Amino acid sequence: GADDFVSKPFRAPELAAPALQKGCDARDFAACTALGRLHEERRIAGANDAAARAAYLSGCGNGDAPEACGRLGALERRLGGDATAEPFLTLGCRRGYAEACAGLGDVLAARGDHAGASRQRDRSCRAGVGRACVQLADAYRAGQGVPRSEALANEWTARGCSAGAGEGEQCLVAGIALARPGRAAMALPLLEPACAGGQARACAALANV
Repeated sequence: GADDFVSKPFRAPELAAPALQKGCDARDFAACTALGRLHEERRIAGANDAAARAAYLSGCGNGDAPEACGRLGALERRLGGDATAEPFLTLGCRRGYAEACAGLGDVLAARGDHAGASRQRDRSCRAGVGRACVQLADAYRAGQGVPRSEALANEWTARGCSAGAGEGEQCLVAGIALARPGRAAMALPLLEPACAGGQARACAALANV
């Protein structure tokens, strides 16, 4: 079904596109989202941003396809700026698309609303978006929009690293800081691979978990 198309790559995008267009025309909002991705990612002949925008807009509707709203917001931000992007990112975030919450956090941070940005990044991070976790960690480390807290910064960094974001040294430092009783669940995923890779500091820290 079209819902699968949203999350799975196409083996034959040129063959899939007409069916997706037909589904989108029939108000299958997942098909609209998938069609928009084919255009945005330039995976079919004649693909362009205008066609991607039109497909996402059809999918977004009144929030029927949250991913379409979020992707439209990201596209609008790239093409037209934050003012046009924010309504779509807000709608996608409210309907549960975590990447849209991360994008909304970026918009809010860009205009100086760091407290609002941190709220959106918290929401996005808890839903598994690693970059939002790392951004939130940076906010706690700097005291920007949230109370300054190195301990919380390390915890959010660990979440981000576990989700595939964050740099190696950044993740290692957070893992070492969390290497204490009661924090094993957060520290071990960061320290064990580093130790196996020959990082002596990580191996030493594992003794404290």
